[in-house]
Amino acid sequence: MSKMCQVCGDKSGIYPLCCECFRARDNGLIDKCSCGKWCKVDSECECSSKQESTPTKENYECLTCTSKILHGVLCKDCYKEMASIRDSIDKNMKSFEVRDYYFNLKNYIHRTYWSQNTQNYLKLYALASIAKDIHKDSSLTDRVVKDVSDMTGNYEAHKSGRINDSESIATNKQSERLDLENEKTPGFLRALDGHFVRSELEQVIDNVLYTNDISHAYQKKVIGIKERSMVADWFIPIGRRGHHGIYIEAWGIENKEDYLNNKKEKLRLYEKYNICLIEIQKDDPKDSQWLEGHILTEYEKYKNLIMSKL
Repeated sequence: MSKMCQVCGDKSGIYPLCCECFRARDNGLIDKCSCGKWCKVDSECECSSKQESTPTKENYECLTCTSKILHGVLCKDCYKEMASIRDSIDKNMKSFEVRDYYFNLKNYIHRTYWSQNTQNYLKLYALASIAKDIHKDSSLTDRVVKDVSDMTGNYEAHKSGRINDSESIATNKQSERLDLENEKTPGFLRALDGHFVRSELEQVIDNVLYTNDISHAYQKKVIGIKERSMVADWFIPIGRRGHHGIYIEAWGIENKEDYLNNKKEKLRLYEKYNICLIEIQKDDPKDSQWLEGHILTEYEKYKNLIMSKL
């Protein structure tokens, strides 16, 4: 005799949950109560109503925003946002493309300050959900909770059920998120080669390099400068060993004094060490045709110069 799903009441065969509720469980919307029954994370289990004298204890935290939850890993609001992000992702990607997308995004979060942007964690959840539902690949589902919790630092609190100071933690997280939104922090933009860049201009530049078969690295440390550590927007290696090459800087935010001072110092060092630099100014045309012509012209000029000295 077929069982009934413990959450929605539909037929579930030999399992306690139906297929839809199993997917909701994988996405953190359904979890098992301490009494052994499955229920939605935003509602109380039946066992709570049977013990009216004992108030329900919210002893878990959402791994992305640290809001208190009854079960699972995502609060209701974060799950809804994750589902919206999931809907916006191209479902025609192949399985390996989804995995590449996931690991590229994870690595980018690790090495940039964008890790404070909650939407990027939710995009990892969304990619894991797509991999499981469309490609029947559960490997990302198995690791996304640990990956996100490791990056947010909330894993131990979630695992142990501690809620000490959770209200102040949630307030701080929400404050950080509002600060980012007030500064109009851009989200991740994915270039054709898989690089995650910070603006539409950087996306166009990266795509120009990729479509013209120009090998390049994004956010690369400048080689040969002794005074300070300096990172360029792109590096194009010339020659077999890659010790020589061309750097690209896309300048912007020139109304900020710190940025202007840093730009002046970087330009001084590029000139001092005779480093080949392609500049994209803030006021330059932003259309891909102009950028492609400008970049390719400068690239050929510096490439011939470097090759003549090798």
